[in-house]
Amino acid sequence: NMQIYCAKRLSTSGINFPKIVKIDKKRGLMLTQYLEGENLASYLGKSDMTDDLFESLFLNQYMARRSALTLDYLPENFIIVKGKVFYTYPFYKKYDHKEDLTEKYIRLYFNTNELGNYLKKLGISYDISRIKDSYATNKQIVLTTCKHYK
Repeated sequence: NMQIYCAKRLSTSGINFPKIVKIDKKRGLMLTQYLEGENLASYLGKSDMTDDLFESLFLNQYMARRSALTLDYLPENFIIVKGKVFYTYPFYKKYDHKEDLTEKYIRLYFNTNELGNYLKKLGISYDISRIKDSYATNKQIVLTTCKHYK
């Protein structure tokens, strides 16, 4: 089962991923640790990413890249648990820099039109007055990426 294979690889890659509790190969079932936390997309609907959350997100990206994996960096695939960002989607692709966090998804983690449109599609409310002008947003993205990219 592809989901089980992917989850095993993710759990041994250093990425913050729920622990695998039990696998039933015969029935193709997998039980993972339940993580009590807030979905990152919901969090972004009402709050800005903190420095600690960016540090955790970029650490996941580093560990994935080091393991030759590309995660699906949509915020809905992450959960915040005790100040750390956990990847909860049990799939990945072979590493492709064009699909990486900093190349494709980074604007979804800042107050941008892209974030507003993304959250709207998910049915999550978002106050568009939080969106800053392009210069200020791009500057924040560059400074955050330089600080946390490994």
